Amino acid sequence: MVWHMQVKELVYMHSEGILAGEMKHGPLALVDEHMPMIVLATQDRTCNKMHSVVQQLRARGACPLVVCNTGDDQIAGVCEGGEDRLIRVRPCPMWCQPKPACHLDAHV
Repeated sequence: MVWHMQVKELVYMHSEGILAGEMKHGPLALVDEHMPMIVLATQDRTCNKMHSVVQQLRARGACPLVVCNTGDDQIAGVCEGGEDRLIRVRPCPMWCQPKPACHLDAHV
């Protein structure tokens, strides 16, 4: 959610990071065809909500740019421009993934 601050600093453009579940409670009413939208659609438990958000953005005239995992073909069917509106990201190698948090009181 920090990336929206970097967008503000780099291009002097207003941006906000909004969770998929919060999109229906207000921000969706402000969307029109002139508002740029970037959607980060990961393959986790919020996947269906992200697909729903993309469909609702398209229904309001927006043309979102969707960043998704390689192999996520469900989101391709939801995107307006097909492949030209998608940025597919390959999986991160194991050596650069964050390690799971360990409990400080756990004995090794």
